Amino acid sequence: MTATNQTETREEFDGFDAEELAMLDATLSKIKGHVDRNIEGSNDPQEISRLLSMRYYINQSY
Repeated sequence: MTATNQTETREEFDGFDAEELAMLDATLSKIKGHVDRNIEGSNDPQEISRLLSMRYYINQSY
């Protein structure tokens, strides 16, 4: 599901136009990609745990 579809149901994004929602979707996609790459490249269990928590929060919130 894209941020566009998700954000249409979220009150804090009321009033955003299609271009703004697309930009939000692209930004979230980039953040998720960076988090995933950092998880894969890390050998530090604390960092991996922190990144997994971040990924979970992003997936649940957006």
